[in-house]
Amino acid sequence: MKLAVCIAIALAGCGGRSKESCRADADALAKLLASTDHEPPTLFVRGVKLVERTDLTRSELQDAPVIRASIDAIVFRDATVDPGDLRARLSATRREYDDEMARHPIQGVDVARIYFMIDAGTPWSRVAAIVGDADAAGFGHPAFVFARPLGASPPPRAPIDDELDAIASGDPANHISKLAEVTRRVIDGCPAMIQVFGNVAATEGGSKADALIAGIAPALVECNCNLDVPAFRSVMWHMLVNEHPTSTLAVTIDPSAAPIELPGITSWREASKRLTRDTTATSFRVQR
Repeated sequence: MKLAVCIAIALAGCGGRSKESCRADADALAKLLASTDHEPPTLFVRGVKLVERTDLTRSELQDAPVIRASIDAIVFRDATVDPGDLRARLSATRREYDDEMARHPIQGVDVARIYFMIDAGTPWSRVAAIVGDADAAGFGHPAFVFARPLGASPPPRAPIDDELDAIASGDPANHISKLAEVTRRVIDGCPAMIQVFGNVAATEGGSKADALIAGIAPALVECNCNLDVPAFRSVMWHMLVNEHPTSTLAVTIDPSAAPIELPGITSWREASKRLTRDTTATSFRVQR
């Protein structure tokens, strides 16, 4: 029973631990977090199972329309759209963009950019149709979103994960404040870690995630891991790790190029293999 209690509370409360053991845990956690995509996601993956590509890297995205497509539905601006209405919806959106840019010009913004998040099982016939509708509506610079490998396996679950999961699935407006509350509770016994968080919050510019990860191991060693390490590891994973990293691949639509033609039943999982950084096409077409 005493051993179970010791595991469940801050380890220092059971007589502390060796510096070597603490340093090993601290270094392992920093290495785990550094191996993942720990920048805020630029696109939130929901409702689609993206094709994974290992040949693409993280991409910076601009503010542009996003279409989510699967075998069952087309979603635009978080609303399901009838395929027959998509072109009209996109045309109206393009007019809004043009009006806004006329009032407030911004250098370097590609008003013809559009992103497609396509479920792996979506047939080519649907992909060709929505890309064609977007092009006709004035969004002729398509970029396709793919999943990237996570880079590391999530750590073993700790008792605190149930609370963290509830926060993640709850009201987004309360997510940051509730996660901060849990974090403060977990790091309360480690003044050095509290100082790291304070320093990162006050830092201007640069990656706050990188700065936080860099400070984790030294702070844990300084306080001899005087906190619940599994709980802290779970908190850091929830706070920093983007579990759905993505990349984008832009395709150049060129009237002088050949079309990409495939049988309509070809899945996006297979069809997407035809796309590379150098892909140029006049259109996506269903093979007759």
